[in-house]
Amino acid sequence: MKRLIFLIALFLSSSILHSQNSENTVLCDQGPITESYCYGNGDNTVFNYISSDGTQLNLTIDSGLIEAGWDLIRIVDSDGTILFEGDNGGNLSGLSFQSTGDTISLGFQTDGSVSCDSSAAYSDGIDWTIACATCVNPQANFDVVS
Repeated sequence: MKRLIFLIALFLSSSILHSQNSENTVLCDQGPITESYCYGNGDNTVFNYISSDGTQLNLTIDSGLIEAGWDLIRIVDSDGTILFEGDNGGNLSGLSFQSTGDTISLGFQTDGSVSCDSSAAYSDGIDWTIACATCVNPQANFDVVS
């Protein structure tokens, strides 16, 4: 029993040690924010963004590779809806998302081996841009007619 408790405590502490949350305000009157991140092994970092004036946010991955099948990113909308969760075949470049409210989050979930920190193939890291939406993506409702 003591061993089980020890193993659970060890697991939880290792998860906490590799987790980081970052809170960032996007100042809409000052333009977009460009970020870069080199993710590590066992990484569970989350970048949270909120617009300064309550407008929606656009998140665009400008460049970046991630280990396909083992590592993933997670984009979470203002209401907690997951907009994207995956690796896009390893190439994240060009992925773009718009929040429905004034917040959006980008999270990393990586395994314990290959990463930006440990592999030359991924050493350029991930680059992205967060901007206040100047135009809201249109929504459409439809009914399928046979």
